[in-house]
Amino acid sequence: MVIFSFLIKSLLSTPRKDENYNSERIFYCKNYNFLNFGTMNLESQLLKLGFDHPPVPKSLASYIPSRVSGNLVFTSGQLPMKSGELVTKGKFGSDLILEHAKLPAEIACINALGAILFSINDLSRITKIIRLGVFVASTPDFSDHHLVANFVSELLIEIFGPEIGPHSRFAIGVSSLPLNAPLELELTAEFL
Repeated sequence: MVIFSFLIKSLLSTPRKDENYNSERIFYCKNYNFLNFGTMNLESQLLKLGFDHPPVPKSLASYIPSRVSGNLVFTSGQLPMKSGELVTKGKFGSDLILEHAKLPAEIACINALGAILFSINDLSRITKIIRLGVFVASTPDFSDHHLVANFVSELLIEIFGPEIGPHSRFAIGVSSLPLNAPLELELTAEFL
């Protein structure tokens, strides 16, 4: 754990050398002001970041928002829905550009945290975000799926901090998603 903390601190403190700096590095996301995440209330952290308490999303078909197996919780796919409506519709590469990805990515992430609450009732029980999967509705020539996923990765690290938030990840392009959603994501987290 000490080595991992050192690695994150050194990556975060790496100065930006030029405009070609690899901004896709997961830990060079923002200038984070990490708090003491060991004793911090995650709900107040969400509020500080401008998000309400994550709602438990309603299923759109015959499934549940999340499922527990052992000490892991797996979410169903989460769309960028707020108050029962998609916040953004369309495909990247035709209807949407990369700059349109942040809001739907963050809303889908908050919905995934709400789905986790369906199973474990308290986000402070999360000890690790294990894996993030992001499906991006896009045209065949769109190739920035990983940058769409970065918005979610950055938010998870900002919410949970450098010890719990970093995760493995995949981001793939698909031809369509339910309700014409621009993205769908799933999370796997470890909890106590």
